[in-house]
Amino acid sequence: MLPALLVFSIAASFLYSPILQAEGLQKASIEGQFIQVEMADTPLERQKGLMFRAEMPENQGMLFRFDQAETQCMWMKNTLIDLDVAFMDKELRVINVEGMQAGTTEAHCSEKPATWALEMNRLWFAKKNIGPGAQLKLLNKTKPTKTP
Repeated sequence: MLPALLVFSIAASFLYSPILQAEGLQKASIEGQFIQVEMADTPLERQKGLMFRAEMPENQGMLFRFDQAETQCMWMKNTLIDLDVAFMDKELRVINVEGMQAGTTEAHCSEKPATWALEMNRLWFAKKNIGPGAQLKLLNKTKPTKTP
């Protein structure tokens, strides 16, 4: 029989495994790049975000849906990987992209009111030449999303 702490550690590693979370991912595209996103629609999902993840596949990210279009800010407390965030308006058009360093508490904010934010691995947007004005398209709906 395994000690309880070992069982918890094994369970926690599966909980944060990006491979096991692929089951509920939303398919999307942006500027011809196909990606998969984990949806963060609720306050708890948005607060947790990508905390404690040790890695994330190249074309996978997290899409945050906010209840109101307003200045949105993100930070990296308890986040283990460097990320970029693209803030988007209600039509899913990129407003601005900000680079974020793992483990920091510096606020990274939208330049205009935003309803959505897409977090991807650091420099993903730059490598794909994706910036302001780019349009994200959701290709399937695995979880209901409301556009405010």
